[in-house]
This record gives sequence, C-alpha cells and structure tokens, in this order.
Amino acid sequence: MEISQKVKPVSSEHSIKEANISLFLANRIPHPDSFHELFDLGFNKLFNQIEMIGASSFKINQGVPDTKTLVKEDNIGFRFLRKDGEDVFRVLQGRNEPDRAYLSFHTLDYKGWQPFREEFTTLFSKIAEYKPSISIKAYSLHYVDQFYWIADEPLDVSVIFERRSKMIPEEFFNSTNAIYSWVKERNVNETIYLDQLNFEFDYTSKEPLVTIRHNAFRLLEEVTEIANLINGEEFITLLNNAHDHNKQTLGEILTNDLQILIKLKKP
Repeated sequence: MEISQKVKPVSSEHSIKEANISLFLANRIPHPDSFHELFDLGFNKLFNQIEMIGASSFKINQGVPDTKTLVKEDNIGFRFLRKDGEDVFRVLQGRNEPDRAYLSFHTLDYKGWQPFREEFTTLFSKIAEYKPSISIKAYSLHYVDQFYWIADEPLDVSVIFERRSKMIPEEFFNSTNAIYSWVKERNVNETIYLDQLNFEFDYTSKEPLVTIRHNAFRLLEEVTEIANLINGEEFITLLNNAHDHNKQTLGEILTNDLQILIKLKKP
C-alpha cells in the first residue's frame, strides 16, 4: 500500500498547519494597549479583529476558607486576528509575561516560506516605526506539521518517523505514549540553536492525528533595536538559515516516502 493511502498531510502542497516567528524583547512592550492604533496604519488590510489581552489571577480571601476573588490586572498585550467565521488565518500578537515579553506573527494558511517571511518583515517594519524603543535579544521560528492516519489498520509510527534517525530513540517506536519531547542545543553551520521537538498523537477522532512541533530558538549576539534588526540583511539570512534548519530536521526524522509525499524532497 502506498503511503498516500495511509497518511494524509493537512495540505496537498505541504504538511504545515502553522508557522510563526517570534521576537523576544530585552524590555517590556511599551503601552501594549496603544497598539490598536496600528489598524489605522494599514494593518486593517491584513487583520479584521483586535483583542486586548488582560491578565487575571485569584486572590485568596483571608479568614474566609475556600473562597477567592478574581483579580483583573492591567492590559498585558494585544492580538490581531484575520478570521473568516470561526477560522483563523493570521495572528499578530504581543505579550508582557512575568518572565518574558515577545512579539509574534503566525500564519495558519501557509503559502510558502518567502511570502510568509516577507509578510512578517512588512508588518514588523511598521511596528519598528511605531515603537522604535523596542529592542530584541532573541528570536525563534516555530513550525507545526500535521498528518492524518487514514488507513484501516492501527497507526504505525514507523510509516511516518524514520527508525534510523539519530534523533528518535528505538523505544519510541514501541511506545503507546501520546507525546514525545526532545530538547537539545545544536550547532548548525556555526549557529547555535536551542531545538525543541514535540510529537503528539490524538486518537480521539476516527482518523488519528499526528502533530510535529519544531521550535528553533536563538539568542542574538547582542541586543538590537527592532528597526536595525528587521531592516538588516543579516536578519533575513538568519531567518532563512532557521527555515533551512527546520527542513533539515524534518529530513532527519521523517521517512523517505513521507518526505516525497509532502514535497520536502523529490522522488
């Protein structure tokens, strides 16, 4: 039986459910509640919904057992969405969290690396004009690939994952766990990435769903103002390298037949 009769990627052109680029800030996002003003600077052509993100927590009421009060705090971020009904196609968000602050751009309608990267650059160039005080200390590229198991027989992970891969232990192929995680620092062409791989298995539907998440995180050599980063050729090269690294990683963990099916390699 051919692999196309066993495995169906989420797209006929590739297997990418979501791609996102994140920039991690050296400082907090200044006045995140003001970002709605970007809609008037052309963002309304790409997004059709705005959400302000507020933090909330629970306060234990002293002297009254088993009671607590919901405490809403100041706005900590924003989220721009491109939606059609309940379907989300594009997300731009920024958040100030207790241990980090970041800006990220997500596509759930991936058309290819170059249009995704160019859209990211266009959006973040405008953010750099709007908030030039933002400085960046790290970035990451994250891909989510998904496959449905459509064969009548039980899911066979060896059809999807390469047994000879140095990144996957042999016991993985005999396990019934619903998730597998792998985190490691990797030197790729003299670039150090903190790599994280997650394999997830969802058996709740008729066709089991296999999800692969690959996140490549890298610290910049020095903190850089957002405009200098986004508008510099060096960062474009860094993003291209991270994208190539993702393809290389998939090439190390997926079977040859599956790589051909998702057009990662030629027959």
